[in-house]
Amino acid sequence: MTIIRRLMLTLAIALLALIVVGGFGAYQQKQASNRFEDTVSNLAPSIRDLNGMVYAFMDIRGAVTKHSVSHTAGEKAAAEAMSGEADKKLEDLFNDYEKNLIADDHDRQLLQDDKAKLAAYRAERSKYFEMSRSGKDDLADAMLRDGALNTTSADFRKALNTHTEYNLKLAFDTIETNKTAYNAALLQTTTLIAVIFAIVLYMGVVLFRSINRGLSSIQSTMQQVSQSLDFTQRAPVAGKDEISLTASAFNSLLEGLQRNLKSILDGARSVADASQGLSQTATQVAAAADSQSASSASMAATIEQMTVSINHVANRASESRDLAHNAGTLAQQGSNTISQTISDIREISHAVDSAAGSIRELDNYSAQVDTVVGVIKDIADQTNLLALNAAIEAARAGEMGRGFAVVADEVRKLAERTSSSTQEISSTITAMRDRSRQATEQMHSAEELVRNGVSRADHADGAIKQIGDATGNTVHMVSEISDAITEQGKATNNIAVQVEQIAQMTEESSSAAQEAASSARHLDELARQQISTLSQYRL
Repeated sequence: MTIIRRLMLTLAIALLALIVVGGFGAYQQKQASNRFEDTVSNLAPSIRDLNGMVYAFMDIRGAVTKHSVSHTAGEKAAAEAMSGEADKKLEDLFNDYEKNLIADDHDRQLLQDDKAKLAAYRAERSKYFEMSRSGKDDLADAMLRDGALNTTSADFRKALNTHTEYNLKLAFDTIETNKTAYNAALLQTTTLIAVIFAIVLYMGVVLFRSINRGLSSIQSTMQQVSQSLDFTQRAPVAGKDEISLTASAFNSLLEGLQRNLKSILDGARSVADASQGLSQTATQVAAAADSQSASSASMAATIEQMTVSINHVANRASESRDLAHNAGTLAQQGSNTISQTISDIREISHAVDSAAGSIRELDNYSAQVDTVVGVIKDIADQTNLLALNAAIEAARAGEMGRGFAVVADEVRKLAERTSSSTQEISSTITAMRDRSRQATEQMHSAEELVRNGVSRADHADGAIKQIGDATGNTVHMVSEISDAITEQGKATNNIAVQVEQIAQMTEESSSAAQEAASSARHLDELARQQISTLSQYRL
C-alpha cells in the first residue's frame, strides 16, 4: 500500500472516529436535552401546579375557618365567596394539569384520585356551610375539627402530597437516568476514543517507520555518493510506496548520471586522442606547408630564371629571324648573281679575256655565299641549341610547358634540316670554287668549262633558290618560334604570379596549421583536465 493511501486511510479513520464520537456525543446531548426539557417543561410545572393546588386548598380551608368564626350572614357569605374563588382557582389548576402536564398513566391516576378526594371534600364542605349558616355551630365545629370535613381535607392533602412526591420521584429518576446515560456515554466515548487512538497510533507508527526507513536509506545512499563519488551505489528498494518509487527514481537518476558520465569520460578520452592526432597532423601540415612554401619560392625563382631564359631565347629568335631574312635576301642576291654569271659564262665564248675576271668575281661571290651559308649554319646550330634549351625548360615547366616542348622539338628538327641544307650548299659552293679555279687554270678549254659552268651555274641557281625558299621557311618558322616564345614568356609570367599566390596561400596555410596545432594542444589540455575530473568518480 502506498504512503498516500496509508495517510488517507489513517486520516479517514481519524475523521470517521471524530464523526462517530461527535455524533454519539451529539446524540447523548440530545437525549440529555430532551430529558432536561421534559423536566423543565413538564415536571417543574407539574410541581408548580401541585403546589398551587396546595395553596388554593389552603385558601379554601382559610375561607372555611373564616366562615366558622363569622357571626353575621354577610361575613359568612364573604367567606363562602372567598372559598368559591379559591375553589375555582383549584379547578383551573386541575384542568391545566390534566390538559398539559400528565406525565404517564400513573400520574393520570393520581390526578383522578386527587379529584375524587377534592369532590369528597367539597361535598362535606357544602354540608359544613349549610350547618354553619343554619346556626348549628357545634355540629359544624365538630365536623371541622374531627368530622368528615377534616377527614376529607386530610385525605385531599395526602393525595396532593403523594402526587407531588411522584412528580419529585420522576424528577429524581430523570436525574438518575441522566447520570446513568452520562456515565455510559462517557465510558463508550472513552472506549471508542481509546480504540481509535490505538488504531491511529499503530498506523502512524507503522507509517513513520516505513517513511523513516525509506528516507534514511535514500539519505545514506546520497551521503555515500556525495562523499565517495561512487555512482555505482544504489538505494535499497522495498515495496511499491512513494518512498520506494522515490528510491527507484533516485537509482534511475544515478544510473543515468553514471551512464552519462561514462559517455562524457569516453568522449573526453576520444577527444584527447583526436586532439593529439589533430595536433600531430596540424604540425605535419604546418611542416608540409613550410616545405611547400620553400618549394614554391624555389619554383618561383626557377620560373623567373626560365622567364629570363625564354625572353633571351625570344630575343635570339628575333635575331635569328632577322638573320634568316638577311640570308634570304643574300640568297636572292646570289641567285641574281648566278643568273648574271650564267649570262656572262654564255658570253665567255665571245669574250674569253673577260672570263677569267668573271670567274674571279664568281669566286669572290662564292666566298661571300660560303660566308652567308656559314652564318646560316651557325644560326641553325644556335637555333638547334635554343630548341634543346627550350625543350629542357618546357620539361621543367611540366604540364604548362608540354605545348611549348612540341614547338621546340619542331624548331629543332627545322634547325637540323637547315644545317643539313647549309652543309650541302657549302659543299656545292666549295665545288663551284674548285671549278672556278680549274676554269681559271684551264683557260684553253673554256668552252667546255663554260658549258660545264653554265650547267653548274644552273644547278647553283636552283640550289640558291632552294636556299632562298628554305631561308623563307626558316624566317616563317623562326617568326612562329618567336611568337610562341613570346606567348610562353607571358604564360610563364602568369605561372610566376600564380606560384607567388600559391606561396602566399601556403604561408597562410602554414599559419592556420600552426594555429590549429595550438588549438589542438589546448583542446588536449582541456580534455585531460576533464578526464582528471571525471576520474575522481567511480563509474
